[in-house]
Amino acid sequence: MGLFGRSKTTVGLDIGSGLIKVAVVDHGRKQPELVKVAVTPLLADAIVEGEVMDPGIVSDAVRGALSAAGVKGKGVITAVG
Repeated sequence: MGLFGRSKTTVGLDIGSGLIKVAVVDHGRKQPELVKVAVTPLLADAIVEGEVMDPGIVSDAVRGALSAAGVKGKGVITAVG
């Protein structure tokens, strides 16, 4: 639980070679609860062998996935692979 009894959420962001995935977890109760998920496909040549080839496409996909999940904050836990 967050400061002053506020519920705390964690946003996970996974940037893969074919998909951008977002998961929002609420830690406000005794057990963490997955409350939102969004998946956005990437063009095949946006990330090649782990290297970002087109940052614009990747950043647009990340913004789209975060928006689809209703994420408004700036703090995320990120995995790239």
